[in-house]
Amino acid sequence: VVDDGSTDGMSESVIAKYAKKYPSKVFGHMLPHQGVVPVRNFGLDNATGDFLIFLDADDLLPRDYVEKMLEEAVYGELDVVYADMHNFGKDFRIEVMPEFNKSKMLETNLVNMSALIRKAAIGGLRFDDYLNTRKVEDWDFFVGLMLSGAKFSNTQITLRKEWRHTGQRNNNLHRDKQFWDEHHKTVKYIKDKYRKQYPGQH
Repeated sequence: VVDDGSTDGMSESVIAKYAKKYPSKVFGHMLPHQGVVPVRNFGLDNATGDFLIFLDADDLLPRDYVEKMLEEAVYGELDVVYADMHNFGKDFRIEVMPEFNKSKMLETNLVNMSALIRKAAIGGLRFDDYLNTRKVEDWDFFVGLMLSGAKFSNTQITLRKEWRHTGQRNNNLHRDKQFWDEHHKTVKYIKDKYRKQYPGQH
């Protein structure tokens, strides 16, 4: 469990509780606030299992989520498996994630961050520090995985649950021209980066 500099005191006590209860499985890391990219990269650098799932603070996973996703990955020989999302809170709905398509993935993210990822497929790939405050670090990461040869698939056998609330990091409401100008610059940065790394794959 990696804490990104929270100040409410709850995270440390919760982490300590479960680390004590499961000393061989739960490890707590209290970091100074840095943002999502350094924290996820810290998790990648310290992960020891064959597969990993990023679980954000506003996500819930059904009890059988890991088991079913792992089964799908192993038997399907997949590197990334992602599921539909059950949004709850003010925006209650089931968000059906599309089937994976390379061409579409180069234009927009099709994969949610709670996907099951085979660690061997990641290799030395890390989240891009430049994108730490630009909100599309997940898309950039999955595009990098895809272009490196990772095999993706959507599964509808289970639902990841995500809390949707006002002011959420990726909320597109009331965003102005300056935001969208910066967004387009960021998208261009990502596409240009991968064109250089993987010429001929765009």
